[in-house]
Amino acid sequence: MNKTETGLPLDDFESDARLHIGEIESAFLDAKALADAPALMDGVFRHAHSLKGTAGFFSLKEIVSVSHGLESVYWIWGAVTANGSFFSTKKAAM
Repeated sequence: MNKTETGLPLDDFESDARLHIGEIESAFLDAKALADAPALMDGVFRHAHSLKGTAGFFSLKEIVSVSHGLESVYWIWGAVTANGSFFSTKKAAM
């Protein structure tokens, strides 16, 4: 069993990370669907955010950094599209 310095197992993290990464990859591989369905990009953000949080718990700084970058892609994409989806409602609330 893999362990961090804190003695917590990484097996669950690895399994969870593979799920999140698979969902993110699937969304980006279908660029047409991603452009037509803002909910898919919302899913990318949720998966990246979950991955970032769990990686942070295990002090996996490189994974946190990449996940944060994916979150940034989400916000940039939202600013560019601003088509009445989650993005424009978030801006209105700010």
